[in-house]
Amino acid sequence: MRSFTGAFMLMVGCVMQHASAQQTLKVPEGRGSPVLIDGIFSRDEWQNATTVKADDSVMLYLKQFRGHVFIGVKTATSYPAYVDMFLLTGLNELYNLHASMQIGERTLTSSLWTDGVPSWRWGNHVGWIANEAKYDSTKDRSLPDKEKVFPYEGKEFQLLRSRFTGKQWQMRVEVRGSTPDLVFPAESERRSSARWLILQL
Repeated sequence: MRSFTGAFMLMVGCVMQHASAQQTLKVPEGRGSPVLIDGIFSRDEWQNATTVKADDSVMLYLKQFRGHVFIGVKTATSYPAYVDMFLLTGLNELYNLHASMQIGERTLTSSLWTDGVPSWRWGNHVGWIANEAKYDSTKDRSLPDKEKVFPYEGKEFQLLRSRFTGKQWQMRVEVRGSTPDLVFPAESERRSSARWLILQL
């Protein structure tokens, strides 16, 4: 099996050739309070953030604060949307971070990865965290699932800079269970970073 690093170096070449097709965003150092990771997008918490409209129902928020990067994915509907974030760091390390009813991550070390391979490490949030959807146990069990979830407005991620290296990251976001499912950037591909969003830290 080829190493992921070797395969991705070819993709890095594609990045250089398609630089004009990539969107670059500066992630500013925010002022005020850090983001409380609860899925509620408080205006005060996200002040000074860079925002980008992914589509009519999804907005991205990005900011830094005291050694952390905060990434918000605000969705028009809170259930059953879940977020997969693919993050390529400065050392060509590729992470898949997941937030839904639980959070988990995996490191993608081969060009042959799928939805299930390599396996997930559920409950692992060393150096990062995101909010999880939670059921309200006081609600009538006969109600549809979407009516039993505590209200929230999307997923908020907090990433420790010392865990995720480099001053430039590349990112792809998938939001599933929304209407319709979303990939951002829309023209990006999972196994090539050539059209992923570039984050300048």
